[in-house]
Amino acid sequence: MKKIIILIIFILLASLTQATPSVLVSDELNEGQSKAYQVDNGYYILTLTIVSDSKGVAKFKLNEETSNSLKSRDEYEFDDGSKIIVKDIFPKGGADYVDYYFYGSGVAP
Repeated sequence: MKKIIILIIFILLASLTQATPSVLVSDELNEGQSKAYQVDNGYYILTLTIVSDSKGVAKFKLNEETSNSLKSRDEYEFDDGSKIIVKDIFPKGGADYVDYYFYGSGVAP
């Protein structure tokens, strides 16, 4: 138990000393839709570029970087340390959308 408390304190102290702002959201996007997430030094533009009904995969574009094909519960880390975690993919034949978690590191939006 002591180790867990020490770990939590360490994580909190590390996050307080970081100068880089970040963003963490749970959201959804329709295929082709984009959303902007603001941090202190700019914006992240996240776009759901493709949802493949037949393969059950999705691809995202964060600013100018494109993710790999992701299935439900997959995650992808972008070059700046930002991450996308796919919660679920809903291929609805023209109204495709994805539920996801997005963590924007704040390093280089």
